[in-house]
Amino acid sequence: MAYDFMLEAARSEPFIISEDIILRLHKLFYNKIDSDQAGVYRNDRVFITGTEYLPPAPKDVPVLMQAFINELNEIWDSTHPVVLSAFAHKKLVDIHPFIDGNGRIARLLMNLILINRGYQIISIPPILRTEYINALEVARCNGDNTAFDVFIAECEVESQKDYCRMFEIKLP
Repeated sequence: MAYDFMLEAARSEPFIISEDIILRLHKLFYNKIDSDQAGVYRNDRVFITGTEYLPPAPKDVPVLMQAFINELNEIWDSTHPVVLSAFAHKKLVDIHPFIDGNGRIARLLMNLILINRGYQIISIPPILRTEYINALEVARCNGDNTAFDVFIAECEVESQKDYCRMFEIKLP
């Protein structure tokens, strides 16, 4: 259901990222797991397994999310779609607005942007999980998103290659 909504939202006109879209993605994804927490910002401090990163305090989440959405919409036209989608993904997982499911919602948001801008859906396979986490950590530690942008761009290229193979389009 969240995936279907993501596709529907990506094709809507006029298109604008809103808090409602992000909250609805989470509600649709998380409702069967914990209906009380689905589609609402967290009220508790959270910790991310496998990292020393400490997400913002719950009281700061609404303001950070609004600032994130504003910034995303401000840079929409001036940023390459793949870089924009990587930015959206990283920023959402950094804010970590939900009690659980933040990575999945970040990937749905990333793909919503990619689809809207004419790119392929990206899947981050489990075999690349360590590389994915490392790229996020590098971006967090040094404030330079290049490693994460490159990781997402490489995933996009692989997704496009998959379509070429599926349709038997020879690549140079």
